[in-house]
Amino acid sequence: MENRVDKLELKDQFKNILEEARVVLPGIQAIFGFQLIAVFNQQFSKLLSQGEQKLHFCATLLMALAAVMMMAPSATTGRLNRIAFRRAS
Repeated sequence: MENRVDKLELKDQFKNILEEARVVLPGIQAIFGFQLIAVFNQQFSKLLSQGEQKLHFCATLLMALAAVMMMAPSATTGRLNRIAFRRAS
């Protein structure tokens, strides 16, 4: 019996990665939204020390960066497809 692994073409692999990114993105946006709600809460500055506030600020920046990184492949692919379509026409 052979130990066979199905290999996907690069195009299919890229398509799968984009679909997975589209599934994960709403979760990232929801967590980012909850972090922003905490920052704008009146109790935020009262309950957290300066160090904890700075840590939360860093976490918020990292969540924003994660959202941008998850959206970048999809946005780039759409732009490249439009450019390729214009050249083909």
